[in-house]
Amino acid sequence: LRTQFEGAAALTEQLRSTVLTLKARGMTDRDFLPALFERTLAANEGLYAVWGIFKKDAWDGRDSSFARDPHFQPEGAFAPWAYREGGGVAVYAGMEGEPDMSLYYEGDFYKIPMEEGKSLYLEPYNDEMIGGGKVLMTTYAAPIAEPGGEALGALGVDLKLDALAPLVSGDLGYAGAGARLVSAGGVVIADKADPALAGKPIAEAASKLEAADAASVSDSGRPLSREVGEGGLKAARIMAPVRVPGGSKPWAYVLTVPTSALYAEIDRMIRVMVGLFALLVAATGGLVFVMSSNLVKPVKALNAAFKRMEGGDLGARVSAGRARDEVGELARAFNVFAEGMSALAGGIGSSAAVIEKSSSELARAIRRSGGCAADIKAGIAATLEDMRAQ
Repeated sequence: LRTQFEGAAALTEQLRSTVLTLKARGMTDRDFLPALFERTLAANEGLYAVWGIFKKDAWDGRDSSFARDPHFQPEGAFAPWAYREGGGVAVYAGMEGEPDMSLYYEGDFYKIPMEEGKSLYLEPYNDEMIGGGKVLMTTYAAPIAEPGGEALGALGVDLKLDALAPLVSGDLGYAGAGARLVSAGGVVIADKADPALAGKPIAEAASKLEAADAASVSDSGRPLSREVGEGGLKAARIMAPVRVPGGSKPWAYVLTVPTSALYAEIDRMIRVMVGLFALLVAATGGLVFVMSSNLVKPVKALNAAFKRMEGGDLGARVSAGRARDEVGELARAFNVFAEGMSALAGGIGSSAAVIEKSSSELARAIRRSGGCAADIKAGIAATLEDMRAQ
């Protein structure tokens, strides 16, 4: 909505600037602006009409010269207007003989911007179509004046608001939800439940409380929410301001959602969250299992290797693989320790064999020495006997 409204406002300000430039350069041919408005309307499908109304003699100072021209009767006023008709664009340069000048100079689209001296969006209104019937429209009107200067008149663009119905008629995401768009002046722009309410005062379409809340949102520019009773059922009503250009008060977007539907959505979200949490827990558990398995297996293997070594198996080793963690470092340290112990045991065994061999040789020597001692003792004894005998 803001995009559409801001685009129409920007286009109007551009047209105003162009008109002022043409006036300043003396380019006041009365054929140029109607052609410009026609091209502008043809290029912008979202617009219904482009128009301008100049004060007496404000454009070219020649109103009296055109008073007898059928396009500018009855007083020669310059009021170019391009609007959609059928499948094409119709263009007027003046009042086309309309005797009631007040239709132009007393209308809000002219009086309000001239009196307030600023550009603004008018309250939505039902306009009588030239081909018959009514259409809900709004107008962005601007005074044709330089800042601080006297206005030459007013110009603006008209927008049909029936194109805004899709803003409230689509799927709102909640069963039984309703929506409506309300202007700052309390006119229903669009209603999801009853499109025929468009163009009617909100007082005829809603409760006094809702009408008062919508007015409060437009006045304050702040959102509002409350719990209400709708047809005996509780509902949540949320209102948000919809800002429009030109300093106009915001409109109100009204969303009403049955409490049961709101809770159902909350329950659905909770179920989804619980499911996701359970999935997360399962995934985390699987990850912990895999990680613990990768950690416990090497520790068990290391414990078994220590028990084998304790039983005398100095050839016990553990596989460290390429692991770079603490367990891998511990496995490699164990293997280094086991290699050292195995080498030490081998050295001790060799030394023991040497000692055993040396002991055997020493024993044989001792035995030989023992025999020699006996012979010497016997010889000494025989000699002593011989000496006593002599």
